[in-house]
Amino acid sequence: MSEAAQDGETGYRLMMRRRFRNLFDALEDLIAFVASMLKAWKQPPGRLPLYQTALVLQVARAHNAAAGVVILAERGFGELAMSICRLLGEAMVSAHWMSLQPDARAAQFRRFGELERLELGDLLKELGQLKDDEMPVWYKDPINVAKLKGEFPDKSGWMQRPMGKVIKDVARLWHTAEARRDFLDTMKILHLTGDRHSHIGASDTVQFHGDHGVALGPTESAPTWGAQALKQATWCYLELVDLAVKELKLLDVAVWTDVLHRTMARISWLRRAQVEGLKPDSPCPCNSTLLYGQCHEGVDLHPADD
Repeated sequence: MSEAAQDGETGYRLMMRRRFRNLFDALEDLIAFVASMLKAWKQPPGRLPLYQTALVLQVARAHNAAAGVVILAERGFGELAMSICRLLGEAMVSAHWMSLQPDARAAQFRRFGELERLELGDLLKELGQLKDDEMPVWYKDPINVAKLKGEFPDKSGWMQRPMGKVIKDVARLWHTAEARRDFLDTMKILHLTGDRHSHIGASDTVQFHGDHGVALGPTESAPTWGAQALKQATWCYLELVDLAVKELKLLDVAVWTDVLHRTMARISWLRRAQVEGLKPDSPCPCNSTLLYGQCHEGVDLHPADD
């Protein structure tokens, strides 16, 4: 990469960090907090129950997805980051769906993982990249293989249920009208952007200039997409970790509730009237309990105030 290109990329990243510092800080602090919480978790003696293991796997998947959203949003690939948000959102929804019937659905989750490994092995054999004697013995038993495949006749995934119905199943777990509305609104956003932009979306990374060719790199719409991805990733990751904290007893619930509320406050949009006249050492009006200078100072305001 040329020095000029490096300077341009660095400048863009600094701009994103300045305009949306609260969003980056909230998600990155959450990622670091969850990692330290899991590292300090004293697991119950003996082997973890299957449901707890599956829930940790969902958190791990979402953790890595959230980190990927930070990197993509910072570099101007906001629409791609929104596609990653859909993976994160699906992990959050499927974990909540599993919690409704933990033992049976955790077993179903594990069995689908076995099916995925079987199908991958069959594909690699077909491509000549895996020999038959390299397949696990269990996968060579036609009765077991037929039984496993018979458990998942639908191609929709491990839940064997369309995502729209899964979302309806779990919506009741958000116990207030406002919380359910936030959940359903997030699902609408992630479903639309996930379907659309995983295929053709690139308006944030390409510009067509006719006789002057095609310019690759962040466009004027890229910051908006990046900010949206950071907000959606934080919300989905918070909701998944909230479930894990309570189901796995990872942390004192009161301590976690403070973290959750502070993080949600940090990713909120403030209006111009809320920040006029504030000093860096003023309490931030978002109610994060942080100082204004540590939270929302200098970042983009609510889109209606642009």
